[in-house]
Amino acid sequence: MGKLEQLIKNYCPDGVEYKSLESCCVVLDKLRKPVTKGAREKGEYPYYGANGIQDYVSSYIFDGTFVLVGEDGSVVNENGNPIVNWAEGKIWVNNHAHIIAEKGGVSLRYLFHFLKTINVRDLIHGNIPKLTQGDFKNLQIAVPPLPVQEEIVRILDTFTELEAELEAELEARKKQYEYYRDLIMSCENNKTLLLNKGDYKKIGEIAKNERTRNKGQLCKRAFSITKGGLVSTSSYFKDAKVTSEDTSNYLIVKKDWFVYSPSRIDVGSINFLREDEDVIVSPMNVVFSVDNSQMMSAFLLYFLSSREGSWQILSNRQGIEGTGRKLLPFETFSKITIPVPPLPIQKKVVMILDTFKELETELENNLERRKTQYEYYRDKLLTFKRKEV
Repeated sequence: MGKLEQLIKNYCPDGVEYKSLESCCVVLDKLRKPVTKGAREKGEYPYYGANGIQDYVSSYIFDGTFVLVGEDGSVVNENGNPIVNWAEGKIWVNNHAHIIAEKGGVSLRYLFHFLKTINVRDLIHGNIPKLTQGDFKNLQIAVPPLPVQEEIVRILDTFTELEAELEAELEARKKQYEYYRDLIMSCENNKTLLLNKGDYKKIGEIAKNERTRNKGQLCKRAFSITKGGLVSTSSYFKDAKVTSEDTSNYLIVKKDWFVYSPSRIDVGSINFLREDEDVIVSPMNVVFSVDNSQMMSAFLLYFLSSREGSWQILSNRQGIEGTGRKLLPFETFSKITIPVPPLPIQKKVVMILDTFKELETELENNLERRKTQYEYYRDKLLTFKRKEV
């Protein structure tokens, strides 16, 4: 028998009593204070909202250790559980997050873990959907004796500490990748790519706008564009709902062809297809191919995602008068200047940057597995037999 099982047998063999959240902690919602973005003065103190830190401000209204729970219905997780954050020190909290502090008899860290297991979806209501203070205070909490709480916290904190280590390593790996990508792709850094003045071209010199329409019998899978990096194709193109079986107006996308939406172009929403099978996309998108005798698709994508490439993308967008919207049609996009080193150098650069991205992806997968493991044991450890009172 494990230590936790022994503690439960000793302290609560007949089950665990459930109590309202309000009786388990100190609810500090009345002390919250929202500040509009324009009225905030920049500073060092975290400014919390519904889903975590929103900003850093010059003052604070709380000082201590707290648990914050998202109040807005829009930030509930897919499984119906609320967004829960742990906060320490001097902080500011707006009126989109409930805030609680510890009260004798119930560990605040225990509440932090337990609140993540409660499905609050049915409690979200109102003209502006929220988890109201009344419903929040009445959430039912299983309250075992403190020794049991402490052992559960010890076990679950082991998982969260491992998660934090992986997150820190992943962040460091991302910065490392971005540093070397930007260094290599900098137009001022000619020595890295062994470039001469004539090795810079406009995208239009090596790319062609493709407007091939679907013939009906081809490409029955429709895709939409989403943000992503150099990862698997499934993360590039996600299934889009087709409202009609007639897809003859859709554009065909072939392997290594690029796609982006001119109405919402940004650094992360331009990608190329890596699958061997053709797909189709909305005719509202821009589809273009590159001359592979001059340019590798992967090399071009790395450049466009670099600091230099993203600056050119953002600075070339054209505003639509009176709307506030900005577009990047292919005619304008094709004028972006890109480095075109010899293909052997392109291949070497892609190999180096692919290695960084592979390491990053491996860490992301490990982190996802660790989170799944934590959730499994959290739900298992925090499920109790209810004591009859």
